[in-house]
Amino acid sequence: MINQFLNNVNEGKNNLWRYLITLFISLPIGLSTLIAMAVSSIVIIFLGSFFYPPLNFFLETASQFYVSIILLYLLVKFLHKRNFMSLFNASKEYINQKRFSFVNRIRWGKILKGMLIWAVLLIIIQIFISIFLNKSYVINVSFNDFIIIILLFLLTVPIQVTFEELVFRGYLNQALSLKIKNPIIIILISSLCFGFMHFSLGDMGILVNAVVFTFLCGLIWSVTTLVDNGIEFGVGAHITNNFFALAFTSSTGSMAAYDFFKIFGPVSSIWIETLIQVICVLVFALIMFFYKKEAILKALKI
Repeated sequence: MINQFLNNVNEGKNNLWRYLITLFISLPIGLSTLIAMAVSSIVIIFLGSFFYPPLNFFLETASQFYVSIILLYLLVKFLHKRNFMSLFNASKEYINQKRFSFVNRIRWGKILKGMLIWAVLLIIIQIFISIFLNKSYVINVSFNDFIIIILLFLLTVPIQVTFEELVFRGYLNQALSLKIKNPIIIILISSLCFGFMHFSLGDMGILVNAVVFTFLCGLIWSVTTLVDNGIEFGVGAHITNNFFALAFTSSTGSMAAYDFFKIFGPVSSIWIETLIQVICVLVFALIMFFYKKEAILKALKI
C-alpha cells in the first residue's frame, strides 16, 4: 500500500511537463530568482543608505522565497489543479472534510516537536565540537545587532524553510512516487537533490560539509514525513537547523552567506566538524529507528 501522504499526488494532474514547469519557475534557480532580484533591487535603491549587509542579505533571501512560495502555490493550484495543503500532510480531518482553514490543518505541535528535538541534537554536536577542537565560542555582535538579526530571521527563515520542505519532502517525494514505488529510493533521490541544492562555493571541506550534512538531514526529514504523513516535523527541525547555522556554526566558511554576522564563533577545522556532525546525526537516526521501529519499517515498506 502506498504511503498516505505520497498518495496525495493523485488528487491532481501529473503530466511530466507540469512538474518541469513548476520546478523551473518556483525553484531559486529559475524565474522566481529574476522576479525576486527585481523586487529586492527596487527596494534597496528606494531605501538607499538605510541598508547594511545583514539587512541586504535577509531582504534578498526573503524576496526570493516569498516569491518562490507564492509561485509554487499558484502552480500547484492552477497547473496541477490540486489543493496546496496536500503538500503539507495527509490529514484525516481533511479526508473527511474538504473545507477548513489551513491554520487548523497544519499540525503545529509537530513543528514545535521538530524544533526542540533538533535543537537537542545540534547542541550535542556543538558540545562535541568544542571538546574535540578545544575551542571556545566568542560573541561577535552587539545586543542591538542580535535583536535585529533575530527579527530578520523570524521574518525570513520560516518562509525559506517551509518552501524547501514543501518542495523536497512534499512535492518532489510525491512526484517521484508516481514512477517509483520503493520509498527508500524515493527519499534517497529527493535527499540527494536537497543536498546538492546546498552546494557551497569554497574549499573541498566546505563543499563536503554543505552537501553531506544536508543530505543526511534530508534523509531523516523524509523518513519522518512518511512516518507522520506530513512535513511538519521537518519544517520545525529545519527552522532550528538554520538558526544554528546563523548563530552557532563553528567553522569559518561553513555557512558563507552568514559569516559576516555570526553571533558565536568561529572555530577551525571543517573536516573534524563534519565528522562530528555525521556521527551525531547517524546516532540520532539510529535512536529514532529503535524508538519508532515499526512505524519506520511500515513507512519504508520493509
